[in-house]
Amino acid sequence: DIMLSAAEASLLQVDADGEVPPAVRVARAMRAGAEAVMKYGRAKPGMSTMLDALVPAVEAFEQIASTASAVECTKAMAKAAKDGFEATKTMSAKAGRASYTSEAVQAGHGDPGAFACAGWLKFIEASLSDLANNNGGGE
Repeated sequence: DIMLSAAEASLLQVDADGEVPPAVRVARAMRAGAEAVMKYGRAKPGMSTMLDALVPAVEAFEQIASTASAVECTKAMAKAAKDGFEATKTMSAKAGRASYTSEAVQAGHGDPGAFACAGWLKFIEASLSDLANNNGGGE
């Protein structure tokens, strides 16, 4: 709820020039959501949380939002999130629910929040790719 509320607030802001491309607005909204999670969750990337998947996905999106198709954006986000999740397999949880478990339990297992984040981004990527393929376009 924190992440989505912050993202929504960002989307509802009116840009001064009114000419910001929709994908850039969505990237900004995702950034706002990630920052809200960091602020209220008192976590940051590297602490083995969902942020280890979400922040790299947002960064990947921000890098290409103004020039890439929607399908390319979601593919980049899904890959970055998966890579971020994989990185949590070697981390010790410092925040989030996994931080309440022992290091022995955590060892070799990725963070569940990062796994979920990577999963829903992969689902969005696969769904958008299927839609584009069935409609013959990439937008």
